[in-house]
Amino acid sequence: MNQSNQLVSRSRKKSRLACNVCKRQKVKCTGPPAPCQTCASRGKDCEFDESSDQRNTENSQRALEESDNALESYKFVLSSLRSEDDRLVNEVVGAVRRDAPIESLVDTIRSYADHSGGVGGSSSNSAGRARFSAEGPLDSDLQRDDEYFEDPEEEGS
Repeated sequence: MNQSNQLVSRSRKKSRLACNVCKRQKVKCTGPPAPCQTCASRGKDCEFDESSDQRNTENSQRALEESDNALESYKFVLSSLRSEDDRLVNEVVGAVRRDAPIESLVDTIRSYADHSGGVGGSSSNSAGRARFSAEGPLDSDLQRDDEYFEDPEEEGS
């Protein structure tokens, strides 16, 4: 076979991780160890952020746990808004309007529960209200969100 007829292919090792400069400039990166060829040729500082590699099982697991924790925090705050205690609801709504971070909202609710001996724990709670302890909402008292939202696909059936 004639060499001129053969396709010339450059062998480039595929890298799983691009440096910050290559990511920003959206160019190919030769990957670690630093410096990559792009940064070396341009005289740039080459840094790799391995924690951003979501193909890494540890990073993916950590991101999943953080998402789960955030979801639980949002559920906790949402259920506090179902409380019959107007003072708590007003405090939480005020904090939301001030753009307080979710951790601050959870701390506010737990602090309120600690100082008031629990929120909404009286027997006068209607079935649609949530009760709280200092640790958080009691799962058995939480309403499911899907009770409030209908599936558009089911409406046509």
